[in-house]
Amino acid sequence: MKSITQSAYLQNLGIDVFSESPIDHASIDGLLPLVRRVVFSNPLITRRGVNQRVSDALRPLRLEDNETKEWIGKVLDQLLSMNEIVELYEPGRKVFVAARPCWIKLDEFNAVLLGDFEDTRLSLRSTDSHDIVRRFFSDEKNVQILRENDIEMISPEDWSMRLSRGKIGHEIELHRFSDLESSLYHFWSKKKNDLLLALPGPLDDRIHLIDKDTEGFWGSYKNVTGRWRELSERIPDGLYFGVRPSQRDYEEPSWLLLEKQADHVKVLPVYDEEQWRWLFLAEKIISGQPNRYIHKDGQLYITIPIPKFVENLLRLSASKQPQWGHWKIISEVSAVSLLHSCGFINS
Repeated sequence: MKSITQSAYLQNLGIDVFSESPIDHASIDGLLPLVRRVVFSNPLITRRGVNQRVSDALRPLRLEDNETKEWIGKVLDQLLSMNEIVELYEPGRKVFVAARPCWIKLDEFNAVLLGDFEDTRLSLRSTDSHDIVRRFFSDEKNVQILRENDIEMISPEDWSMRLSRGKIGHEIELHRFSDLESSLYHFWSKKKNDLLLALPGPLDDRIHLIDKDTEGFWGSYKNVTGRWRELSERIPDGLYFGVRPSQRDYEEPSWLLLEKQADHVKVLPVYDEEQWRWLFLAEKIISGQPNRYIHKDGQLYITIPIPKFVENLLRLSASKQPQWGHWKIISEVSAVSLLHSCGFINS
């Protein structure tokens, strides 16, 4: 029997981002081609079935089962959020099927193909190993091949509305992407009114908050680095976004909107981190003080965590890199337009 190296085995699986210690370098980007192939080739497969088939393929690498299962789950969630696969409900179980393939034209040269479709005649664009979408040239040849196969062709905005399905976050209604600003305005107004009705309480030094006057990268609320500060009397009065870190590993942190007034504070718990991120964007859009991004030499650096919905839209136009907040731009026009729509401006 002919032996095969680990790198060659991974390449056969379509994985090219692992190195000497595979599980240390496992990522959504690396496992996604394999998980996508398993779902596309096995219609109505359960999550358990996907775990089993992918784990079997990775078994020669001697990875820990629990860690492998965790990464597979993240990849499935990413495919669902990108609308590449759909979760259906059968009696007693949930199953996955491939979404109908769609072609999204980003600009004169770039297009993305989502869903179950393979054709060697398509002109594939080269990209880096961290890119999770399949990119192609948006030329007449490719369009003709796709039309032969009745592939749906939609715009990035059409796709964004398909992702949102009427909601982009808990309590946030969106029926057209052009209505994003007004939707966030109503959302922000409601939460601000809820905060005004909250009862004041003593300052809680367990709360960490974002310094409004600090620019630069986000940092870590756990270690109180970057733009994070501990709530104290030294913090100026005003409205803040904060978090109360969890005390135990199995607990979730509490995401907060708060108003400090002298030696007391009003606190409004937010549904989850995703809603909290939308609130942060909404406040900047409405206050006229947008968040900033850095755009330099084809690279994009976003200084705050963005909502998952925005991240998925940005994945069409850019490739997310391993470094926090770093993206490699594929379609500049599309990426910049999206960020401007979400209240960002270039530094």
